[in-house]
Amino acid sequence: MTAELTDIVNFLAEHHPFKAMTSEALSAVARKINISYARRGSTVLTPGQKNTNLFMIRKGAVELHEGGINFTARLGEGNFFGYPSLFRDGVIRNGVTAIEDSLLYALPEEEFKTLLGEHKSFMQFFATNETDRLRHALQESQRRGLQGQLTDGEIQFLGLNLEALIKHEPICVSPETSIQEAALIMSGRHVSTVLVTESEQLRGIFTDKDLRRRVVAKGHDIRDQVGNVMTPGPLTLPPETPAIRALLAMMQHNFHHVPVVDEEGKVRGLVSASDILNRLSSNAVYNAARIESAENVKTVIETVQSVPEIVLSLMKTGVSADMTGHVVSSIGEAAHKKLLMLAEQELGPPPVPYALLAFGSLARCDQTALSDQDNGFVLSDDYIEREHGDYFKKLAERMCEDLDAAGYVFCGGNIMASNDQLRIPLSDWKKTFDKWFSEPDPKAVMHATIFFDLRGIYGDLSLVDKLKAHITEKAVKSHIFLAHLTENARQSHVPLGFFRRFILLRNKEHADRFDIKKQGVVPIQDITRTHALAHGIEAVNTLERLARLKEMKILAPEDADNLHDAYEFIAEVRFRHQARQIQRGDKADNYVDPDELSTLEREHLRDAFEIVRRAQERLSRDYGGGIY
Repeated sequence: MTAELTDIVNFLAEHHPFKAMTSEALSAVARKINISYARRGSTVLTPGQKNTNLFMIRKGAVELHEGGINFTARLGEGNFFGYPSLFRDGVIRNGVTAIEDSLLYALPEEEFKTLLGEHKSFMQFFATNETDRLRHALQESQRRGLQGQLTDGEIQFLGLNLEALIKHEPICVSPETSIQEAALIMSGRHVSTVLVTESEQLRGIFTDKDLRRRVVAKGHDIRDQVGNVMTPGPLTLPPETPAIRALLAMMQHNFHHVPVVDEEGKVRGLVSASDILNRLSSNAVYNAARIESAENVKTVIETVQSVPEIVLSLMKTGVSADMTGHVVSSIGEAAHKKLLMLAEQELGPPPVPYALLAFGSLARCDQTALSDQDNGFVLSDDYIEREHGDYFKKLAERMCEDLDAAGYVFCGGNIMASNDQLRIPLSDWKKTFDKWFSEPDPKAVMHATIFFDLRGIYGDLSLVDKLKAHITEKAVKSHIFLAHLTENARQSHVPLGFFRRFILLRNKEHADRFDIKKQGVVPIQDITRTHALAHGIEAVNTLERLARLKEMKILAPEDADNLHDAYEFIAEVRFRHQARQIQRGDKADNYVDPDELSTLEREHLRDAFEIVRRAQERLSRDYGGGIY
């Protein structure tokens, strides 16, 4: 092999997708490559002309302009161009100009297409757009998990649906069945739950908990009909529901059984949390149940401190970032509720109705292994400061202190119910939001964005519903506010510079890293929040917002799907980064060293960041004009 061929082979072996090939295959490819030289300022490809090569930059740099006019990318050593035209009719859409003296490798179209057919990884790498590459990366990541391998049991669990967990025909009674007879059936069949049906349609569910609380504790006549003491209209799920999604639903709504009902309304069976957990290698994901039954603060704190191990376990199993966020948030929500309930037991019942507001990550259900607390109280308008103020101040302080002890550290921005300004009546909350809408100051809007991701998680949730309805109604009409919100979203710059190089932090503590939360996750949250507020969408979770924006045709299906995949991949990299830290015994953070990522991870992150950058530009066109 000549020195020139050896140099080509060595260079190809350092870059995906060639990196995965054998030395023999690389040698064969190298012999097909033509070498060309482009002087600075010269045109390499012209829009409208035919292209018959895949180009790879050996040295130098080029710029791509759509139609030869609009700048789209700047590429450097190791980057490819020209391949999109090979997937179409060969006609060039992006003009390519050398901006440095450049040495280029050109692989003929025939050889390129042969490699596409022979190597699956080659096809996946050169998919025609970033989203296809991201989708392949997400599927591969979730298949392999953090360690690259899954146990047979874990693989089976990930593909498991509720239908596979139904053990026997549902045990049903009619609404007219007496309570005593229903209890005898439960005892005789050794079950804790029966379904109440009429003409094969589900009417309710009757559990041993209903028996204890609604019958025994209240001295209710056991000859009465079970329909009078059942839980009516329970949440149901279809047979094809993934088991882990069913488990999440049970955790979030604090119930332990879910009826499985098909699309015709026929009851197929009943699945319990235990049925699911018995099929999963670890029951750590069900710690919310332990918190729910906790009788003291110490138990809550001990349980919450297992969150890092839960993140590690879920990443090993290949669970998606979205599901992992929901699991971790379910534990966070359970902890907030229980600590508040324990504080109420000590201080006595609240003198007026109130609700606990969750802001930020807990509201969106995307908490990670590193989450501080962001909360507030919305109080009934019957609240009188001199009569009720001391009670709610003590209640808030106790909850926030206990959350801090559990690992949900005090918010650096003081966004906590212990802050007097975030423990106010409903009417005052409305006035606060009205001021942001009517007198939007850029700095104030920047600090206020977290308040627009809110969810009620305990107490009189009708107060929260009224507040959210008010916000939704006002936001749609507040064009200047939306323009400021858009400008704020544009300030969240992804860490990608020229030549698709990562822009890294230069401070002493986190040098040569980027903040994947602030520079990757937050920009997408900002984009979707702005679109949602502008169109009256009450959903808070980022992926749910994207689904509604797509459904309402506010975003084109392709744009919504692009952002969905970009968000999932960035969040996945964030969770895997934290899982690696946990595995090493380090404290989880959001500062990613690109050198710790694989070459493919770095490339896919660049794809994701490009998608975010384009979405920010579109957002500015949609709402940015209202400032002027």
